Amino acid sequence: DVTTSQNQLEAALGALAKAVERISVDPPAAADLDAAPAVLEALKAAIDAGASNEARDLTYAKAALHARKELRKQRDYVEQRRAMVNIHKHRRLIDAALAQANTAVANATDLQTAHQAIAALKDAVDSARPLTKQDEKFAAYVKEADATVTKHEKATDDRLTAGAVAKMRPVLGEHREKLAAQMSALNANSTDAQFGAGE
Repeated sequence: DVTTSQNQLEAALGALAKAVERISVDPPAAADLDAAPAVLEALKAAIDAGASNEARDLTYAKAALHARKELRKQRDYVEQRRAMVNIHKHRRLIDAALAQANTAVANATDLQTAHQAIAALKDAVDSARPLTKQDEKFAAYVKEADATVTKHEKATDDRLTAGAVAKMRPVLGEHREKLAAQMSALNANSTDAQFGAGE
């Protein structure tokens, strides 16, 4: 009947108000954030259960209309809070990975650790990318972190190349000396064996 539906509606609205209050604190508890969607669904179920009373009772129809508005408003709020907490969590992960990558890249002697730290930073940035649509500031932060990944990758690649060149330089010098010695020994009277050695 109408009275039962009205009571269920009021109880569901009261539960939603408490759930919203719990997630309004900073930072909200994960359990409260996880519980909020179920409270929203309970209100929707109460609205649906009493729908047949709306045509019969004007007072109940007004209460149901208010409940629908509250459901839409608080659903948006719950989704926003859940998104912001998720963004905050990913930002902390990127911050930590960024600090490790910066330290590792600054250490010129350990390129393997630097590559691992950059890869970890890249993973943290990639996992956060889907959230950039929900917050402009976070999108800018992720873009900046992306640029840091690219900068660090170039710095370590350049250092790796420079290291390889430094190792090869004495080897090339040694071969150049051998070549110069062989070539200076060649003249019009040189044997096939000497020309072969020169080649």
